[in-house]
Amino acid sequence: MVDIQTISIAVASASVIAGVIYYSLQIRNQTRARQTDLIIRLYSLFISREWVNAWEKVSNSTLDMTDWATYHKKHGSSDFN
Repeated sequence: MVDIQTISIAVASASVIAGVIYYSLQIRNQTRARQTDLIIRLYSLFISREWVNAWEKVSNSTLDMTDWATYHKKHGSSDFN
């Protein structure tokens, strides 16, 4: 026959296993949420008017670019910052 001590050990073991599973699922969910937040923040940076104007300026000024030295002499590096 099963006594109370054996039942309490089984319940405690099951609760520890359930806690570990719950914690691992929470950590995985938190990682996904942080990755999603990072993508959203980067996307909001790339659609700002200032960034689009700066990117257009840099991309238009690189049409005659043959190498970095000539570009740097002509335009400087402030546009890349």
